[in-house]
Amino acid sequence: MRKMGIVVGSAVLVLVLFLASFSMFENVKAGEIHVKQAAISGEMTVISKPGLYGQWFGTITKYKVSDEIYLSSSNQDGDSTDNTDAVQVRFNDGSKAKISAVTKWRMPADPAQVLKIHQDFRSFDAFKAYIRQYLMEVSMQTSSIYKAEDVYSTKRAELAQMIRDQLINGLYATEQIEVLEPSGELDDKGSPMMTKTLRPQIKIVDKVPVITDVGVFRKYNVDLVGYNLKAIEFDEQIEMLIAKKKESEQARVVARANADRARQDRVTAVEQGAARIAVAQADEEVEKIKAVTNAKKDQEVAALRALQAKSDAEAALSMKR
Repeated sequence: MRKMGIVVGSAVLVLVLFLASFSMFENVKAGEIHVKQAAISGEMTVISKPGLYGQWFGTITKYKVSDEIYLSSSNQDGDSTDNTDAVQVRFNDGSKAKISAVTKWRMPADPAQVLKIHQDFRSFDAFKAYIRQYLMEVSMQTSSIYKAEDVYSTKRAELAQMIRDQLINGLYATEQIEVLEPSGELDDKGSPMMTKTLRPQIKIVDKVPVITDVGVFRKYNVDLVGYNLKAIEFDEQIEMLIAKKKESEQARVVARANADRARQDRVTAVEQGAARIAVAQADEEVEKIKAVTNAKKDQEVAALRALQAKSDAEAALSMKR
């Protein structure tokens, strides 16, 4: 019985030591940052060097060094859950669209900043969710500055750059300004008529955008490794309106070209008529000159003949004498 007790006791001791070993040591893998809270003192320590370290029954919270956030309509991006859906935005003309983007970001290298993140969020997933919300907020606010038609045609790259800038610097303040825009109608000369309208724009003071919220990237010293605006899916209505507007614009271009051609034809006709008149007048002058020259020539011939006849008469009279 004694031997049995020793065997059982040894087995229990081994089991306890085996289980305790899981709380004695921890391993930092490449691409991880660990935040350790000491079991007794509660002191927080950041461990970022890959390898084994003593846990000593402390609490370990793991963070990724870097990660990607997907806001995308594609099933190929992320885990295809609500956390990866494209963000719906509204432009300043009231039209809507879904923006798909991939954002690559990196945790700060400063342990103090890592501890600040841990104290505020307590887990990597919570911090990542906070970044995602900020990405959505920046996308929505930035889109409200633009017209859907402008982004559709020429300002997609500008929109993407504006989002990147605000992710890094913080949300910019906006203000309403009065601008002249085409009304969609033409005047009597075929030129676009303009109308006054209010449009939002970034508020600038001393050539620098005014920041209303520093945002998560700047507040926690998070690095924006890359932002890729993959696609903008406009709603069906705006697709149709833009297509119709393109057709109307093309029709106006054709109409203006036809009007210009008609005006040019009129100018050409007038110039051609003037040229024909000038030619006719010149021909008439030539005929007049020819007539005058011929008449003068006839007079001179007649005078020569009269003079010859007189000479002949005088010679004949002299011979008779």
